[in-house]
Amino acid sequence: MRQPIEEGKIMEEPREVAIRRVLWWKVFPWLRLVRAAVVACTPRVLVIAIAGLLLVEAGRQVLEYAFPNREPLPALPRGVPLSLGGGDLSLAQPVQPRFEAPKPSSSRARESSSLLAELARQPRLVPVFGVWADLASCYTYFLQITYVPDRPEMPRAIPQERSWVDWIKRLFHLIWVFAVWALCGGAILRFAALASLRGEGHSRGRWFRFALARWPAGMACVLGGWVAIYGFGWISAVVCLGANWFGTHVLPLGWAWVITVIPAAILTLVVVLVVLGWPLMLAAIMIDNQDGYGAVGAAGSYLFRRPFHFLFYAGVAAVIGAAVAVVVAILVEWCIGLTLWSAELVLPRVSFGEILANSSLAQWHNVFRHLTSAYLYGHFWTSTAVAYVLLRHAVDETEFDELYDE
Repeated sequence: MRQPIEEGKIMEEPREVAIRRVLWWKVFPWLRLVRAAVVACTPRVLVIAIAGLLLVEAGRQVLEYAFPNREPLPALPRGVPLSLGGGDLSLAQPVQPRFEAPKPSSSRARESSSLLAELARQPRLVPVFGVWADLASCYTYFLQITYVPDRPEMPRAIPQERSWVDWIKRLFHLIWVFAVWALCGGAILRFAALASLRGEGHSRGRWFRFALARWPAGMACVLGGWVAIYGFGWISAVVCLGANWFGTHVLPLGWAWVITVIPAAILTLVVVLVVLGWPLMLAAIMIDNQDGYGAVGAAGSYLFRRPFHFLFYAGVAAVIGAAVAVVVAILVEWCIGLTLWSAELVLPRVSFGEILANSSLAQWHNVFRHLTSAYLYGHFWTSTAVAYVLLRHAVDETEFDELYDE
């Protein structure tokens, strides 16, 4: 028996809905990180990343010349370990010359040991995490401590065995590195946000002019983190001195030392925010046109409120970037190998190994192999732009394509 339909109500008939297309990037927003890896392969991003690496290396050479016989600065890192002095997985592997006798086993052992020494000497990059560690080393250098070697049961922090000249040299290096990447990285951040989220990355340089205009704010925000670390470090040092005085005259040292926990906890939060969150600060400035205080607040909010989201996005970006970086490195090695092979075709009296043994050619090949490092740096900034937008959407529920229009 049917129920009577109430007056004023219309019976709704069931409707059939056909799903014709699924927008996976809406179902899984982190898939936008794939787009970031593709944007990192564009010529504009690669050119800016190469320019940044060259400027950083030029500044390092100037500082080494100005401060000779001091603690050396870290060398320019290379890309994924597919090539090693013309060997490893490279197509351009050295071969025996046509009329050369086979090498004895001792020579082969020395060659393999030199190969391992070369691998240990030249730093290598891994996607996202390796680039972050390379850039953050400018901060972490000033946080390193040593311990008393003769009493391991009671470790006590003592100052590093460095002179003031080494300290000033590293400070100049820190300023130069972040001055370069505040501009180059900021330009890549702006371009990646427009290209990945709006498809507007091919405008006539508006994104670069915007990054250049916001460069002082980004520079002040990044270097302000270093000042904040040392500022809270001195505050913690003063509290430690007060605790030591109380432990000597008023309370036992074990009880007086409890008051050092509060400034130590604050200092820990500052270090975590600065070392981990400074790329997000720069992204907030270049994408949302935030000022310094707004960038610090946004980075702290996203980092501490969504820490697992942050780590997940970084891990996904690293996996995607590693896959693309291997492809880029293989293409570079094949390009070098096929160039040498074609040169041997037109030079019949010169063997493939003799061409490869030329030291000047090997230097240019190593320069060409740094293209993989340029891709990894470009991918770091493009993935940072997308991760910032994803964290902003998770915390503030802001739309993905909601960017600041200059």
